[in-house]
Amino acid sequence: MELASIKTFNATRLSLLDQLAESLGIVFNTIEANTRTRDLLAQSQSLTRELQKQQAELKQTNDRLGQQAENLQKSESLLKTQQEECVGQTTSCSTRRSCSEQMRHVEYKNQEIELAKAALEEKAEQLALSSRYKSEFWRTCRTSCERRLNSR
Repeated sequence: MELASIKTFNATRLSLLDQLAESLGIVFNTIEANTRTRDLLAQSQSLTRELQKQQAELKQTNDRLGQQAENLQKSESLLKTQQEECVGQTTSCSTRRSCSEQMRHVEYKNQEIELAKAALEEKAEQLALSSRYKSEFWRTCRTSCERRLNSR
């Protein structure tokens, strides 16, 4: 901003202009700080919405993993029962081939269960790690926003 006068400014007018310049500077700084605060609030709200969306997705994934674990436990229980029946039938089995085939089938199913169980555990670990990273990210964002707001 520039001011001009035909006559030389006297001391009173120069003092008034100094006070006016100082007041304008404060107003401009306040406007800038308010704009930054509004932008940071919008960013924080956006991050909050994204985090809530991701948390909902994690909950759905966790629920699916829980259901899969329950199904695997049921399958494992059923296979153990079948294996016990097969072992019991081994003594009364007229031909060893049929029991041997049943045992191979049960062992194959047990291996499938073990593989599925390992995959489920890996997914659970990934889910826990992802949750940890997202919590850390949110904490960092919140701390950063708080620092910016406090520094003004």
